[in-house]
Amino acid sequence: MWVVLLVSIHLLLGPNVTVVADFGPYRTRQACEADLVRVQAQLPDEDKAAVTEGELALLCLSVSDYRALAEPEAESP
Repeated sequence: MWVVLLVSIHLLLGPNVTVVADFGPYRTRQACEADLVRVQAQLPDEDKAAVTEGELALLCLSVSDYRALAEPEAESP
């Protein structure tokens, strides 16, 4: 599963990462990346300018399935 993130780094405050909840999740990376233009078009004008200037990045990130992490390991006989 893939989601779109908005990422920026602030000198004194550090990273700011936001999941774009209005889009996705996507089954493939290609589907996520194909939708980035549409995501950017929905951003406020200030954020669109930040993306253009390189101050804000839109990217796709794979989300791991937490259920595999939460399952107990099988005991050895």
